[in-house]
Amino acid sequence: MKKENKSLICQMLSYVTVICMAVLLAIDYYIFIIQNHFAPAGLNGIATMVQYKTGFSISYMSLIINIPLCLLAYFLVEKAYSVKTLLFTLVYSFAYLILQELGLDSLKYNAQGHDTIFPAIISGVITGFVSGICLKNNASTGGMDLVSKYINKIRPETNFFVVTFTLNAVIAGVS
Repeated sequence: MKKENKSLICQMLSYVTVICMAVLLAIDYYIFIIQNHFAPAGLNGIATMVQYKTGFSISYMSLIINIPLCLLAYFLVEKAYSVKTLLFTLVYSFAYLILQELGLDSLKYNAQGHDTIFPAIISGVITGFVSGICLKNNASTGGMDLVSKYINKIRPETNFFVVTFTLNAVIAGVS
């Protein structure tokens, strides 16, 4: 009985951790990324570029991109992984929308074109931390991680991290 309770607590803690990481990434995007007009890697990088060009919120674009990928991953990759990634996507998107609605412009770091590397470094550290914690909890931030996980499942000889890096580097280069 104690083992079951401990396992349930660990699972719940894992979900809470994923939720916290989603909120942290939304804050990262709100404070550092969007304000300073750069796009990170991955499908959220594409969503960021779309927002710059059209004004269409990355929150909605993230949902449009990641919900179908999570559904596919549920059937083609791993159920628990896809459920946690979907949870991350939903919380991230809604947290970012809330930040936009609150209009906390005074929190945004504006490099004003002078020290543009500083917000990119801070954002990269935060994004790396979030991604690592999510992967440790059998989840991801969505997008290319889901694609990489699928590629790794059908071709186990491929390295998940190499595939993820390659896909994300291509998107970062485009941005």
